[in-house]
Amino acid sequence: MLWAMRARAAFAATIMFASVLGLTAYARGEEPEPVPEPEPVPDPDPEPEPEPEPEPEPAPEPEPGPEPAPEAEPDTQPEGDPQPGDRAEQVVSPVVVEATRTEAELLAIPASVSVVGREDFARDMPSAALNQALARVPGAWAQNPHNFAQGLRLSLRGFGARAPFGVRGLAVFVDGIPATTPDGQSQLDGYDPAFFERMEVVRGPASALYGNAAGGVVRITTLQPPDAPRGEAALLAGTRGQFMPRVHAGGRAGDTRVAAHGSVVELGGHRDHDAAVRRRAGVTANHALGEHQELTLVARVLDAPESLDPGGLTRQEMRDDPARANDFNVAMDTGDDVAQQQAALSWRAEPAPSEVWHAKAYLQRRDFSQRIPVPPPGPGWIEMDRMFGGAGARHERPFTLAGTGGRLTAGIDAGWQSDDRQRYENDFGERGALRQNQLEDARAAGLYGQGELALGDSLWLTLGARIDWLRLAVTDRLGEGDADQSGARSFFEPSALAGLSFHVAERHALFTNVATAFESPTFVELRNPKGDGRGFNPDIGAKDAVSAEIGAKGALAGLGARYDVAAFAADVRGELISYEDDGIDFYRNAGHTRRMGIEASARAELLPGLAGLASATVGRFRFRDYVDDEGEQHRGRAIPGIPSAHGYLELAYQIGRTSLGGDLRAAAGVPVDDENSEFSRATVDFGLRLSREVESGGLRGRMTGSVQNVLGRTHAANVRINPAGNNPFEPAPGRTAFLSVALAWGAEHREQE
Repeated sequence: MLWAMRARAAFAATIMFASVLGLTAYARGEEPEPVPEPEPVPDPDPEPEPEPEPEPEPAPEPEPGPEPAPEAEPDTQPEGDPQPGDRAEQVVSPVVVEATRTEAELLAIPASVSVVGREDFARDMPSAALNQALARVPGAWAQNPHNFAQGLRLSLRGFGARAPFGVRGLAVFVDGIPATTPDGQSQLDGYDPAFFERMEVVRGPASALYGNAAGGVVRITTLQPPDAPRGEAALLAGTRGQFMPRVHAGGRAGDTRVAAHGSVVELGGHRDHDAAVRRRAGVTANHALGEHQELTLVARVLDAPESLDPGGLTRQEMRDDPARANDFNVAMDTGDDVAQQQAALSWRAEPAPSEVWHAKAYLQRRDFSQRIPVPPPGPGWIEMDRMFGGAGARHERPFTLAGTGGRLTAGIDAGWQSDDRQRYENDFGERGALRQNQLEDARAAGLYGQGELALGDSLWLTLGARIDWLRLAVTDRLGEGDADQSGARSFFEPSALAGLSFHVAERHALFTNVATAFESPTFVELRNPKGDGRGFNPDIGAKDAVSAEIGAKGALAGLGARYDVAAFAADVRGELISYEDDGIDFYRNAGHTRRMGIEASARAELLPGLAGLASATVGRFRFRDYVDDEGEQHRGRAIPGIPSAHGYLELAYQIGRTSLGGDLRAAAGVPVDDENSEFSRATVDFGLRLSREVESGGLRGRMTGSVQNVLGRTHAANVRINPAGNNPFEPAPGRTAFLSVALAWGAEHREQE
């Protein structure tokens, strides 16, 4: 561990030194040198041209260092039926992303970044929409989309796979506002994917820019207020009790644009004891303070009064009756209810070309109650009241360093979290005696900088570094004297990254990067096994990661195609591994793990009207050195919760206003425990959909029918890691059908990449 900390500190110091040089130039106010344009390829048979008249040479004007990201061409279509060539032009048009904290063209970023557009979310409207959209991202593995009581479990390159619920190891942002608490836990139940405009996924360590996140970044943008009145109402109904009305509308009044949305999700459930209800609403307002300034207010609420948890089954139980619930879960009435409110205010200014100031402040309250299958006297009833907030600011501008043009981003983040948590006995569905009463407090601050330098016509260097301070404290209000399980720990973590992007041709680039990252334990993971789950576990520490990747990405204009391929490797010290004791999840640090793999994705216009998309991941995720509490060495065994291979294939054919599509998802078996004593069954899941659009008198209608799991195969949608009993499998729904009808009015919305 010491060698890794020294290496990380040295790496961070080197990058910080380079950033200081850039800041020095920045402070002096030097204007950057113009970046040389790539020389055009000479025509092998040029025609002679008349010699131009000599003109006086104009005085040189300062230009920004790196070229600003090319502006994405609007993804518009002429009125009437879509033309065959339109989609091919969309596929190869420049893609601008913000997941790296600054707007940049996708090919210029020395990292693996995937973009999921509006069309994918609008088409996939069932409850598992986010899971289906993530299937298009190589390296992303999503489990548990159907159990609303546990929430979607998302991992990138194996980071986050151990989480029993929610999202771990990743930094998640929605409209630029963190959905990840300072201790590293993210919940996505407050956001309806039907209102997502776009999702950007950085597949790889992101601590150098985002702090407490070892696995990557998920940056979601919701539908923004329109310039002209526009709205849409939709209703979805399906088998197994699916009922989902949604509405979204917005417009402009003077300098202010406003949009509001609301939705209800009701699920009867595909298993016994599996019903769920979610009600969500939100409003976004953008107000122009001047020609180059804007203030944005976002407010959202979530009311989820019922999300039942049917629990896991044994392999034989899942084969015999995949619709059944775990008997003990039914007896304990397991499930949760959540109420959440969120508000955020952000300001953005562009005082000069290529210069941006940005500031934000946010606050969230989450009232949470959960019943888990832990019998008395264990603490099987959880009550928590959370307050979570913070602020941040960043500045971007061009700069020069040793005569070379570049761009610098510098910023600061601060956040706090206060969880007032009580645990009671779950007396078979009734709240029993108090077993835990504690206050969990987190404080975090981070300072970061990133520089991008042009090293010639086609080579770009990116250097980034960040320093994070994090303090986690638990105050045990139940124990006294020697029984007091209170504790605290502070983390001071440097992170750094260095990357190169080489443009081998106009639309093709090679890239490589090396990065360090850290991930702290959450308060749930700090639960003390020596105190019956109360207080603070002093034996748990943060995990540190060092990663490297190399890849290629680009577009083939002639084929209307875009591709992305990468090979990665990551070494992790202090991996946090879960295990169960008397039905309660506890955690321990593993000595050393390694993740290696290859990811690839491509999308193309195969024929006029026929589009295809494919993604695939093959990896090796292994323990390198891990001795458990029983003294067993797990070296060479697979890390549980991650398949060694998974892929996705989609075909969509459009003729006029009718679209027919199909998708295929496949995955290898997933190990369920550290011993690799059992694996889930390899899965193949096939889906079909058919949609038709109509337009009349300014109104646009869309009807979509879909069948998922067409083959009706029984397989696990989720694997519970290291379960105390032999019941790790949560079955996926069988054959499921739904029908949705949507009616839109006003200015038509089109996806813009």
